[in-house]
Amino acid sequence: MAPSPPSPTPDQHGLYGCPHCTDAVTDLDAHLETCQAHREQQLAEARRLLAEEQRQQDEACRAEIEAVLAKYGRKLVVTQPQITIAPA
Repeated sequence: MAPSPPSPTPDQHGLYGCPHCTDAVTDLDAHLETCQAHREQQLAEARRLLAEEQRQQDEACRAEIEAVLAKYGRKLVVTQPQITIAPA
C-alpha cells in the first residue's frame, strides 16, 4: 500500500492535523491506527491493487488461450455476454 504522507509538524498548541481527515490530535501515530478516513484510503488502495492484479491475470490467461487456439487455426471471439471459438 502507499505509504502515509510525511508527518506534519505540530501547530502552536502541539496538535497535529491528520492528513486523512479533519481531526487535530496530540498523538498522530495513535490516531492513524483508528482514523476511519485513513482506513478507507488504505482499503481503496488495496482494492485498486487487487483489481490491477486480477486484470493482469485475466490478460495473461486470455493470451495463453489465444496462443493455444492459434496453434489449431482458431481465434477467440468475445461478444458480450457470449464467448465463441471460431476459425481463424
